[in-house]
Amino acid sequence: MPKASQLSNEEVSNILHLKLFDNDPKHTALNVCLWCLYNCPQNSKTPPQSPDLNLIEHIWRELEIRVQKQDIKAKSELKTVMMEEWMNIDAEITRKLVKSIPEHLEAVVDAKGYPTKY
Repeated sequence: MPKASQLSNEEVSNILHLKLFDNDPKHTALNVCLWCLYNCPQNSKTPPQSPDLNLIEHIWRELEIRVQKQDIKAKSELKTVMMEEWMNIDAEITRKLVKSIPEHLEAVVDAKGYPTKY
């Protein structure tokens, strides 16, 4: 797979049929907005209180907890420990997260889009 910088505008716009960004400052930077204006045929804005339903955030938290339990002395050791702990995250954790999606969505609907416990 080529890097994004190696793709032409046409190739990228074929990939990005719909721009759906949250309110992260990187997504609202002028150069990003201008590029999307000319290259993304559809835009969709998320509300300022949009719930974060990205399951990877839970995996990152699990990794953070595991790494913090280690006595790391050097940057190179940190990278090694992170890779080892990433590989040791049980697939059952991801299965449970995927199965929890309907519960997360129901909580968002019940909260009318406002923050939930997730």
